[in-house]
Amino acid sequence: MNKENYKINDEGDYLNSVSKIDIPWLERLLDVWVDLDNEQKWFTPIQVNALEKFKSLPNSNNINLRTELEKVYFSELKKNRIQNIEYVDIFETINWEETQICIPKHSQSQNRYVLLLPETNWEITDSDCTLELEVLFTNEKIEICQEMSGLWCRTEWLDYYLKRPKNVL
Repeated sequence: MNKENYKINDEGDYLNSVSKIDIPWLERLLDVWVDLDNEQKWFTPIQVNALEKFKSLPNSNNINLRTELEKVYFSELKKNRIQNIEYVDIFETINWEETQICIPKHSQSQNRYVLLLPETNWEITDSDCTLELEVLFTNEKIEICQEMSGLWCRTEWLDYYLKRPKNVL
């Protein structure tokens, strides 16, 4: 982990990548930010492990991600929340330049959590905005793919996710 590639924000609560990080299985370079616990100045060992394992997922994992993205896309389309987009590959509908990875607080949890935060090009009906998503990887498996909710900032993150037994998935 190259310390020169990360910088703490002015408030001291996030560690941001200075340059994009290579995610080989996605064939993309993405910005990474780390949600720091109180007084934390660097990744915790479990956060480092979570990011490294996420980066080293097999290339076949992008098929799983495509499947989950399409489930959300067609669900939102069926509810008329978004407008239809013609595409060959669901990845074409993602704005990868704006997509980020969040390594959330892990506290005492031994599970590895990574959030992929895709910015889509899915126009919300009767809006100038596009749908933002969050994909929670727990121990390198997709657990949740949904509209952005800020899961890692909500009370349930601390009260439920971080208190689950090791290797929950």
